[in-house]
Amino acid sequence: MNDPDQRQSARIAHASQVLYREVVLGGNAPSYAEGSLIDLSDEGLAFAASRVFSKDDVLELKLLLYGWEKHKNEYYIGDLRKVTDPLVIIAVVTDCSAEGSRYRIGVRFDNVDPSHHEALRAYLKQRADGSL
Repeated sequence: MNDPDQRQSARIAHASQVLYREVVLGGNAPSYAEGSLIDLSDEGLAFAASRVFSKDDVLELKLLLYGWEKHKNEYYIGDLRKVTDPLVIIAVVTDCSAEGSRYRIGVRFDNVDPSHHEALRAYLKQRADGSL
């Protein structure tokens, strides 16, 4: 029997910034907090955060992945002066563990725009191939 929280895709180590906040229905959304991306796949990721989350908490993530947007299936003009557009994802917390003064948060992607998901897959393939 497959564990629904078990990873189906290989994750690659990836140091980058992630902005996160808990999704709150019917209330004011909290401000984004800054975390550090640890690893990433096309199905989920792990990041270091300053606060604890519970399993099944829903988070909105903004991933700052330099160059991911060039894989989008839409018109793109690279502009070195422009800060990369974040990849916005709704994710569900699968695990949370203390690591020193921070927490390692594992999440499974729950809602990603299909064209952005394809762009993420292409971005990860290029990184795995060592061409990024």
